[in-house]
Amino acid sequence: MCIRDRFSLANQVLFTAGAALFTHTQMKRRKYDRPFWIVILLLFLLQIVMTGNRIFFALYLLSFAASCWLYRRKTPIVILLAAAPVLISVFSAWNYFRSDLSAIGKNFPTYVEGDLGNRSVTSLMDAFEGIDTMILLHMINDFGTKYDYLYGASYARVLYFPIPRSVYPEKPPGFSVRMAALYEPGNLASLAVTQFGECYANFGPFSLLLFPFITWMVMRFSASPAGQMQNHALLSAVVFVLFIWVARSSFEDNFITFVLAFVLSGSLRLEKGLTGRGGVWLTSESARA
Repeated sequence: MCIRDRFSLANQVLFTAGAALFTHTQMKRRKYDRPFWIVILLLFLLQIVMTGNRIFFALYLLSFAASCWLYRRKTPIVILLAAAPVLISVFSAWNYFRSDLSAIGKNFPTYVEGDLGNRSVTSLMDAFEGIDTMILLHMINDFGTKYDYLYGASYARVLYFPIPRSVYPEKPPGFSVRMAALYEPGNLASLAVTQFGECYANFGPFSLLLFPFITWMVMRFSASPAGQMQNHALLSAVVFVLFIWVARSSFEDNFITFVLAFVLSGSLRLEKGLTGRGGVWLTSESARA
């Protein structure tokens, strides 16, 4: 992925985090700016149409559900649960048609008639990126037997990722690109890998102990004054989004995305006027009131 694409990804993560932060404060205050919500939804739909990627809208829906659960807003949760089958069907259909939107009319009968006996499972696999789980199972089966463990090599790449290939021609490719070379040889793209898959490829069964330790470290950091990120409201939301994003991407990708989001947030002063108090993010003016 070139630097332009990485900045584009960081920008999309920032927008998703900003939308999640706005929703969080609206739920906390019970003050709903519906026109602004409509704008957010329209921008997400525009993003889906332009990029074909529905993951950011899914991340926003998860953050919306988390805010509703945190502040006990039962009605939106009921609406989300009722709409879940429709959303799953739409996400599944979009995964099928997005490669060629001009041929929807021609391909629709094939989509409707295909896999009728197992439509529910297929829809769930398409909607929730089930291919990531299949790749994970292959990695658990192959690493340590067919392929050698990486012993932390994919994590070490964060130390030299800024070095351009013109300076470091032998720089190893990212973990997702390496997995594409193993499981889809000849395909120059990357695979959506999971954090557990990357951890297992590096450390094998030891990952079963490493993941609880990482979870404990994250919880300790979140409870600390530094982890509460009182003066970094937007970056706190970015961390929330990226912790969900780990379900389909490597540590290196998440780390680089966070660094670039930090750079964009700081250079554009996106957090100016935001402050945290009592678990809810406010503007500095309302915090002084």
